[in-house]
Amino acid sequence: MNKQLRMAIQLRRKGECKKALNIILNLLKSYPDDSLLNYHCAWTYDNFGKERKAISHYEKALQNGLNKKQKEAAFIGLASSYRCIGQYKKAHKILLRANKEFSKNRALRIFLAMTLYNLRKYHHSMSLLVRELAETSSDHNISNYRKAFLFYHDKLDRVWNK
Repeated sequence: MNKQLRMAIQLRRKGECKKALNIILNLLKSYPDDSLLNYHCAWTYDNFGKERKAISHYEKALQNGLNKKQKEAAFIGLASSYRCIGQYKKAHKILLRANKEFSKNRALRIFLAMTLYNLRKYHHSMSLLVRELAETSSDHNISNYRKAFLFYHDKLDRVWNK
């Protein structure tokens, strides 16, 4: 199984997702609960833009155990898939859980900001994005205003009357 899975991963990396998916789906017939196979099946479906098919595989992979790096990526994939199909509340719930578990992953906060936008929580969404941009950008124009961005990120609606 490992050799076939490695081949499928290589094919997906080369953009040959259909061939990769066929290998993984055949493996899943024999190992339907295998977390790693479900994880890679979901990822491959995602590459096809088939988020609805990816979701059940991400969920099964997360239920059956993944290593830390895979779990982190599976949370992103699952939440992103839910967001893409308009299931914003489910995406939000997953992203909150993932952000607690993987608090150093800034990509999770960006996906959370996008989901908050979809939930019409614009202030919180913008606040997250401005803070992440200020804290991570190497652009000198943004760096010059880092302190201001960090100060204002959570005060977007405030008006000063001085």
